[in-house]
Amino acid sequence: MYFIWFFSFSIILSFLAIPYFVDLLKRAKYYKKNHRGEKVLNSAGIIIPFIIFLSLSFILLIQGVAKNIFQIYMLDLIYLIIILSMGLGTLGFIDDLWGDRKILGFKGHFKELIFKGKLTTGALKAIGGGAICIVISKEFSTDMVSLIVNAVILAFFVNFINLMDVKPGRAIKMFLFLGMLGFCSFIYISYNGNIILNIASSIWVIWGLILGPLIALFVYELKEIIMLGDAGSNIMGGILGITFLSAFHQPTIRFVALGILFIIHVYAEKKSISDIINNVAFLKNIDEMGRKK
Repeated sequence: MYFIWFFSFSIILSFLAIPYFVDLLKRAKYYKKNHRGEKVLNSAGIIIPFIIFLSLSFILLIQGVAKNIFQIYMLDLIYLIIILSMGLGTLGFIDDLWGDRKILGFKGHFKELIFKGKLTTGALKAIGGGAICIVISKEFSTDMVSLIVNAVILAFFVNFINLMDVKPGRAIKMFLFLGMLGFCSFIYISYNGNIILNIASSIWVIWGLILGPLIALFVYELKEIIMLGDAGSNIMGGILGITFLSAFHQPTIRFVALGILFIIHVYAEKKSISDIINNVAFLKNIDEMGRKK
């Protein structure tokens, strides 16, 4: 029931609001060349926190319902998601606006900072994003070691979705796939006949707020009207990270996830993940599904 309320408001408001955002970006002439070299409106993902705020405000106005909707665990997670989406969204928007695309990877940005004394938007995003990840991870940590591990996992999730955001729809498809995989895994691990509403299960309820703008953006992105930009991919990656830390508190699962994410990032520093997708027919078909030819 809670999920239905959140999702209903978020998806209706998303489809109503996005045309106005598109018009705003057009008037600002905020274009960027996409994978086919065509100019597309960039950084539309910044609408995600706006829709979350707007949906929550409308729900709060329904007094009779609001008394039952906001559980204490839910409020804690909503606050974290708002902090994360605003913080990472702003850093991503700055990188979209002023970023130098000739400098790639963590090494490139930190070489500029350390050896040339030049702060790039990529380095700013990494440092600021790292600080946000530490602040958020404090809520899921019991000691210094777990804080560091959780912050790194969260940062890896943020950058992973960023790596996926190179072609229309790919980042959102990966986000939805990992979300579905995480939900099924959570149900399998936690199922005991009745899942009690707590900080772990509440995160899936709150996904109702997130799915609305993502579905609407997905439609516009596949039509190549807009691009999510780092503003959008950063937020999605952060939400995946919070979801993982909320739902899976077992140290073994977290260390396995950390290892997998580390391997992916080491690979991405040297080679292209797109090559893997293009060389596997099944992945390529899913990746191209719904995209303009």
